[in-house]
Amino acid sequence: MTIPNPHCKHHNFAATVDVGRLSEAEGGLITGYTAEVRIRCADCGLPFRFLGIAAGNHHSEPRVAIDGEELRAPIEPAVHEKFAPSASYVMPPRARH
Repeated sequence: MTIPNPHCKHHNFAATVDVGRLSEAEGGLITGYTAEVRIRCADCGLPFRFLGIAAGNHHSEPRVAIDGEELRAPIEPAVHEKFAPSASYVMPPRARH
């Protein structure tokens, strides 16, 4: 675990993305893909966590690692027609004064 720098303002970030291939058996037919994303402060190295996403693995829904520091998001080639866009935006609650 990285010891946080209490003076770092976390202005610069570094991200890594690995792409995994999913199959039912080792060396078997590829049934899907996943993007595995990690983000750290580029200045002090402190990892960032993904919030509001269940932990674990799932073939069709995003999940995070048990520590929350890796997003595991299912992806597909853009030629597939099963993509059904749905978008929403929720504002965070206002702080009470």
